[in-house]
Amino acid sequence: MIYTAMRPTATRRIQCVIDTGAEPYVQPVMKLNAREKRPWVRHDWTPKLLGQVQRWANRHIWRKTPFAEYDVRARTNPRRIGAD
Repeated sequence: MIYTAMRPTATRRIQCVIDTGAEPYVQPVMKLNAREKRPWVRHDWTPKLLGQVQRWANRHIWRKTPFAEYDVRARTNPRRIGAD
């Protein structure tokens, strides 16, 4: 659970997992008494950044590109126009 730490510490943890040959799985921290399914945002995180880091790690995008170069607007499976 990376969201309990500041951003540099959390990204270092993810990179450490990758460097050991394991696959990271990032999950948000939810309060036990939460009535809505929203992550508990702490420290220097934002809800948007939490989702981006989770998507980058859990969809194995880290295998092809580091997070610093990750473009959240890029499609993972672009459709070819005119291809059948």
